[in-house]
Amino acid sequence: NWLQPSKTRINVGKNNRVRAVALDFPLITRSIKETRQNALVEKEKAGPNQGSEKSTAQLLRSAEIKPDMSMVEKMANLLNIKIGDDSPVGQKSNTTENDDISAILSSADIKTKPEQKQIIKNLFPSGPQVDIRSKYASKLRNKIEGGVAGLDLAKSEKEDFQKSGDAQSHMAARALISANTIPAEPNSSSRWMATTGTGKLLSFISGRSMQIVLLPRPSTPTRPQSDEDVKKTLQEMESLKKQLPHVHFDLLIPDGRRRGEVGSEEANKDTAQDVLNNVLSKIDVPPLQFVVVSDRDDYLCAARETGMFSCRVRPKNARRGSVTASYNVPDVASVEGVIN
Repeated sequence: NWLQPSKTRINVGKNNRVRAVALDFPLITRSIKETRQNALVEKEKAGPNQGSEKSTAQLLRSAEIKPDMSMVEKMANLLNIKIGDDSPVGQKSNTTENDDISAILSSADIKTKPEQKQIIKNLFPSGPQVDIRSKYASKLRNKIEGGVAGLDLAKSEKEDFQKSGDAQSHMAARALISANTIPAEPNSSSRWMATTGTGKLLSFISGRSMQIVLLPRPSTPTRPQSDEDVKKTLQEMESLKKQLPHVHFDLLIPDGRRRGEVGSEEANKDTAQDVLNNVLSKIDVPPLQFVVVSDRDDYLCAARETGMFSCRVRPKNARRGSVTASYNVPDVASVEGVIN
């Protein structure tokens, strides 16, 4: 029933003060479930239409933005051009006064002042030319959703995205993944995805070449374990291992009963101490370089008696416990600060 640690691994953390971390597996899975439930509650509070309402408000605000026509009006006054000519395309005006900019291009008899000629010369040093883009400006403007205001909105959203990066979208995707519920059947497509602080902690431990050990729930006289419980725990540990391929788990212990005493009354006595002794026999790490992370008094007491460091995960307003631990943290994510 015991899974031996892997023998092929490059150890780059020989000088670490902490070389192995034993994690209470029920504590990890409970933390994952709580994270997913909190994400689901936050999603329900936000409401399904919050994003669309925000986009609509931004579009309405952008629709109020008007283009700056002052520069165009100044140039039109200098060139004696009437802005807003509604005559059909191709129809020529009878008078040169009410003609549009085409009069400048087609007529050479327009009476202009010397200063106006100089301005035109500065604007068009190689002679007046027709910009082909103006021919299709109205068609493109009609195709843009929301007109000029919609284009300005798209540009502003693009600039905001470039400034802020894609971290926000990654966090939103992670929240959606964490909101998925976990099926009760171990053989179904259950996802034991360690998210948020738990996943970060496991990645940190593995990246520092610290050995990871998963501890089962110790069997007790009031809550004894059966063979089915051991099988279910092993399946859940293997599922977590598959969901985190980048994390190296060195030892998985699914059985919380006393070794050699299965089936007898002694199988449920001092099981936490027996589990930690078994860990020390399989992991070549001295007790002073071991950290046991749990919220159970039996594991924390056994770790202290064995000479290991102990870290209690105690949320705010939770009971203090009857055993004094080496460290106390409010959640699983804060364990990283203890072992770092």
